[in-house]
Amino acid sequence: MYLIYFKITSSWVEFFKDNRWKKKGLSVVPIKYGVPWNTQNYGVNVAVYSQDGTVAVSHGGIEVGQGINTKV
Repeated sequence: MYLIYFKITSSWVEFFKDNRWKKKGLSVVPIKYGVPWNTQNYGVNVAVYSQDGTVAVSHGGIEVGQGINTKV
């Protein structure tokens, strides 16, 4: 982890010399519950109602901040 941090931040020295007010930063955030990235298939159901054209979308995905629950 230290080598990755050093590699990223070593290029900032020149940037900080050239930019007095603009700064760069790095955030490392631990998570309590990991999300398994395996090959599970999550189903999707799209229903179009013929009476008024309403569309209903439901999915089996997990919302973890990536915006999977966006409006259609």
